[in-house]
Formats: sequence, structure tokens, C-alpha cells
Amino acid sequence: MNREDKLTIVQELAARIAANDNAFYVADIGGMTVKHSTELRKFCHEREVYLQVVKNKLIVKALEHLNISDSSLIDALKGESSIMIASNMKAPAELIKKFRRTNPKPLLKAAYLQESVFVGDDKLNQVLELKSKEEVLGEIIGILQSPAQRVIAALQSPAGKLASILSQEGEGKLADLAKDKDKKAA
Repeated sequence: MNREDKLTIVQELAARIAANDNAFYVADIGGMTVKHSTELRKFCHEREVYLQVVKNKLIVKALEHLNISDSSLIDALKGESSIMIASNMKAPAELIKKFRRTNPKPLLKAAYLQESVFVGDDKLNQVLELKSKEEVLGEIIGILQSPAQRVIAALQSPAGKLASILSQEGEGKLADLAKDKDKKAA
């Protein structure tokens, strides 16, 4: 592979990572049989996960283009590596877990998600438990809307009207209204 080919691979890899919010996984698929490797590629294709076997030095160059320089991530790039990228940040982790029900690999070497680094196969379940930014924002909006929705519902209900009347009675406003009616009647 000449220098121009390497540069093209680095640029394409960096562009693909950037297009998916800089989220990617590095996995070890080395030593898989041709049959298992073909199954994995088919599995990735069905789940819209991009899988590419790439030299570690080219991954490092692509990360340099993206200003990603976490040392633990770079240190995880040893041995055979493949990169997995998807628009759904959890899709590669779900794929790895599901595929490993019947195969010993792929193993998670590292994941870079939402500017956080997860190194080691033991972090797979932790990655699966992560919530995306959209999920977290949705929960926050729901929490913020909840008190306002309760107040509106209470005000719109018949019990809310009764509570309002009782509240006015407690403040003495109803008594004042009755006195005003009595004065007008006299």
C-alpha cells in the first residue's frame, strides 16, 4: 500500500468517524475463521454498522485529524484491530454482545463515545447502559415539564375549582363578597 492509499484511508476513516459524532469502537476480530468473519460482516451490514479492518497506525492518524489524543485509547491499539462505526452509538456494542452468544469474538478493545473513553472488553456492559444525549435531554425536559403539567391539570379539574373557592374562603374573600351583596340588597 503506497502513501497515497494510506492517506485516502485515513481521510475516509476520519470523515466517517466525524459524521457519527466522533463515536466509534475498536474491536479485536483476529483469529476468526472465514465463516465467522463472513457472518460478522453480514451481521454488521444488517444492523448498519460499518466494519473495517485497519492498521493501528492508520487509526491513530485518523484520530489525530479529529484531535482525539487520549493516551489510554491509543495504548489499546495493539495487535489486530477493526473499527466499528454506526449512527446509533450503541449499535456496535449491541452487535458485539449478540454475536458473542455463539462466537468468542469480537472483543471490545476500546470505545470512544460522547468524548468518553472505555478501554477493555469488561466495559462492554457499561457502554450498553449509557444513555445518548437525546435520551438524557428527553428525561430532563420530562422532569421540568412534570410540575407544570400537574399544576395545569389541578387548575383545570373540578376539584381545582373547589380548592380555589375554599382558598378564597380561607382568605376571607367570600365573606367580603357576601357583605357587599348584603349592602347592595339593603
